[in-house]
Amino acid sequence: MTQASGPEQDLPVLRYSTAGQPRDQAVETWRALMRLMYGIEPAARDAQGRAPGGGIAVHRVGMLLANRTVWHGQHVARDRRLADPTPDHIAFQFCRSGSYHGDIAGSTASLLPGTVVVANRRRMLAGRLAADTIGLVVPRHLVAGLDTDALAIRFDPARNRLLGARLELLHRTLPRARPADVPALEAELIGFVRHLLDPSRAVDVLEGPALDAGQFARAERLVLARLDDRDLAPEDIAAALGISRATLYRLFAPLGGVMAYVQEQRFLALRDALADPLERRSLTRLAGAHGIGSSAHLSRGFRARYGAAPRDWAAARRAEAVARQGEVLGPARTWWRGFRAPCGDAAVRT
Repeated sequence: MTQASGPEQDLPVLRYSTAGQPRDQAVETWRALMRLMYGIEPAARDAQGRAPGGGIAVHRVGMLLANRTVWHGQHVARDRRLADPTPDHIAFQFCRSGSYHGDIAGSTASLLPGTVVVANRRRMLAGRLAADTIGLVVPRHLVAGLDTDALAIRFDPARNRLLGARLELLHRTLPRARPADVPALEAELIGFVRHLLDPSRAVDVLEGPALDAGQFARAERLVLARLDDRDLAPEDIAAALGISRATLYRLFAPLGGVMAYVQEQRFLALRDALADPLERRSLTRLAGAHGIGSSAHLSRGFRARYGAAPRDWAAARRAEAVARQGEVLGPARTWWRGFRAPCGDAAVRT
């Protein structure tokens, strides 16, 4: 686990991966870590013959937890024995790749790429999971006044797209966030979720930029959400924001222009991806995902900015992450125990 210690440090993040561990050790530690939420068993079939395991990275954002989890093929189950001690929460999980097939809350359900599912302490599940997921876990008391028990397992298409994009944006920007950013980010995320879940106000989110002030903040969010679009142009950004191109150019003039800013953000996002121990995409796939023309262009641009070939830079960062990994179960239990309303809720047993 890495722990932020000053205004220039990273946010607290808990990381763990079973990669490179002996099979028995990987299975034992992964089961113990996941038992805070799920029971884990080997899947009936795993094409790679891997043991239950994977990798996880969890950032603390005030009282919220933002997580990315890579699951090797395994059977996951959540029953009443695991649910009852769990802090009361709402969890939003977005599937980037892979799938879940099984039972959720008594109904047959699947989680496929591009979809968000809504879970909470009371929803039991049992099924096969092999996926790369990102999510946000919100204590229920932070959305008090909303009928969260009535939420469907899935959102309608418009809300699914909106929340999926917001989670992708969150996980792209968290590696560059600092402790001083947390209060505003936490408040924005809570406001976003409340607007999304409240039918009387959700239209405000769906019809306009969500909860940001200022034209530049709006433009920045749009750019970050469309980094993979190689055809993104100033006229597209201006039209989406409802402002003139002249206004857009003035906003970005101090930063060298609109497209210079877009390209810089692409390489920053790429750098964050390469620093992620859970990232396994090839340079060609990463180039496409970040709107960069080719792996050769990616390599030249990366070396020019950061002084090293992308593969070498990534290997060094991942070695540092493994060296810092250390003991994970203690910090995970501490975080989970603290994840509840300040008053009430029974003590969490782990």
